[in-house]
Amino acid sequence: MMMPDDDDRYLSDDEVTKLTQISSTTRWRMRQQGTFPALVELSPGKRMNTLGQIRKWKAARLAEAERKAERLAKEQASRRKRGRPRKAAEPHLNG
Repeated sequence: MMMPDDDDRYLSDDEVTKLTQISSTTRWRMRQQGTFPALVELSPGKRMNTLGQIRKWKAARLAEAERKAERLAKEQASRRKRGRPRKAAEPHLNG
């Protein structure tokens, strides 16, 4: 069964909070910094985000986190161990 495209659906502030787990105050700060989608003005005094905006934002954040994780893994793999080489431990004989 095909779901209707609901990316154009407008979200209440509570819905955005539930989807992002980010408070309205933090979202306001992020909008000021340009790191969260801008509100769509529906009428004077009525501004909301669309579901599509939030989906795209979340996908971009996830992709960014994955790129950072890959870059970190490559950096860690390419690092040389520092210090002098250690001798291999010899087996301890009891007796």
